[in-house]
Amino acid sequence: MNARAQHVAPPTANGQVVEKRRHPRRRVLKQARIIFNNRFSVVDCTVRDLSLSGCRIRLHAPLVLPRAFIVAFPLLEVERPARLVWQNELEAGVEFLDPPPPAYTRVAMLP
Repeated sequence: MNARAQHVAPPTANGQVVEKRRHPRRRVLKQARIIFNNRFSVVDCTVRDLSLSGCRIRLHAPLVLPRAFIVAFPLLEVERPARLVWQNELEAGVEFLDPPPPAYTRVAMLP
C-alpha cells in the first residue's frame, strides 16, 4: 500500500457508514483511461463506481497515481479533469473537477 492510501467513510460507533459523497454512486463496469504527465502517460483502467462528481477506478497493475490527472471515457468521447482522493494497491477514489457534460450525465444517472 502506498503512502497516500486512505480509508473512506469509516464506520461510526454504531457500525454504520456515514456517506460523505455529494451525489449518489452506482456500480458500473466501464473502460476508461488515466491521462497524465502532459498527456505523455496513458494507463487503461476500469471504472467500478460512478457518480456525477467522482468514481472508483480499478487499475490493472499497481501504480502510484499523480494527484491530478484526466479520466477519459473513450466510448463516451468524454474526458474529465480529476484529483486523487484515496488510493490503495489497485483501486483509487477520484473526484472530478468540472461540471459533468451531458453525455456523461446520462450514463452516470442511468439505473
